Amino acid sequence: MIQLEEQTENLMKGYFIPPKPELLSDLHAAASRAEPDPGEVAEIVARDVGLSAAVLKTINSPLFGMRRTISDIRQAALLLGIAELLV
Repeated sequence: MIQLEEQTENLMKGYFIPPKPELLSDLHAAASRAEPDPGEVAEIVARDVGLSAAVLKTINSPLFGMRRTISDIRQAALLLGIAELLV
């Protein structure tokens, strides 16, 4: 039995599983409500620079055909909608 425990410990050395970011938990909680608030979701997205950049890049892509560049996360969230933001 000790060998199995030692083998398990040896296997786990060098592996690190990062904790789930609070941002993702908050986003999941906001999206799980019966009526998700796009403003709240936009505020959560705005807390993360990388996620904000991805949302702005998405809304400003040719796929959405915007006539002007969107630079506000709240506006991008409203235009994309909750379903698109959480995909």
